[in-house]
Amino acid sequence: MSGVGNLWIQCALHCRRSIVGSKYFIFTVICLGLIHKTHGETPKEPEVYTGPSYGLYYDQKTGNYFSNGSSNFSIRPASHSSYLDRIEVSINGEPFKPYAGKLNFQEEGQYKIRFRAVDPVLNWSPVQTFKVFVDKKPPEAKVSWIGRTFKNGKATYVNPETKLTIVAEDALSGVFVNLLKKGDEPPRTIQKLHEFKTPGSYKIKVASVDRVGNQSSWEELDFIVDNGAPVSKHKLS
Repeated sequence: MSGVGNLWIQCALHCRRSIVGSKYFIFTVICLGLIHKTHGETPKEPEVYTGPSYGLYYDQKTGNYFSNGSSNFSIRPASHSSYLDRIEVSINGEPFKPYAGKLNFQEEGQYKIRFRAVDPVLNWSPVQTFKVFVDKKPPEAKVSWIGRTFKNGKATYVNPETKLTIVAEDALSGVFVNLLKKGDEPPRTIQKLHEFKTPGSYKIKVASVDRVGNQSSWEELDFIVDNGAPVSKHKLS
C-alpha cells in the first residue's frame, strides 16, 4: 500500500464486483499518488517528521478517499478485461459519459463518482459508487497551557509540571500529527499534551498537519521553565 514518486499504487482496499451477462468484472480504483501509509494512526513521539510526502488518504471505515488535489484516479478492470467494451462515468449526478484516462479533482469539495461497465452485446453492470473529498485547507490549531504559568512583561514562566496543549481541528481529512520544532532541529511529532521538564529558556514552533499533508502556519512560543524555589533570608535585629 505504499509507493515512491509517481508510481501507480492500488489504493482501493475494496474491489468492486459487477456481473455482466454470465461474466464477473472485478474493478479496482487506482490512484497516481501516495496513500497515507498509516491509515490514520497518529505516530507516537518522538518521531522525526520528514514532511508531507503523501497526498491521499483512504478511510477504511467509510470507503471514502481524501486528496489534496495532486492525485489522479483511474478505474480499471482487475479481471475479465477481454469481455469489457467500455466504462462510463458520472460525476456529481451529471449524465454518464465514456470514461478514458484519469480522473483528477482540483477544487476543494466532495465528488461522488458513479461508474458502470458494458460488454460488446450491451449487458450493463450495476452502477457502483465511490466518493473523493478534496482537502486543501490546513488544520486550525490552538495552543495553550494547562497548569501554573506567570507572565512578567514579555517573559512567560511555566512550572515543569505545566503542559503545553495543542487542540487542532480539520473539517475534511482530519488531523494527522502535531509538530514541535526547536531551533535548527528537524520537527518532531508530539501528542496533544506535552511537558518541558528541563529548566531553562525555550524558543519553539508548533504546527498541525492533516492526513493529506496540509500544514498550518508555525506558531512561535517563547517561555522559561522555572523549577527554582524562592530563596528567603531572615535577620534578627
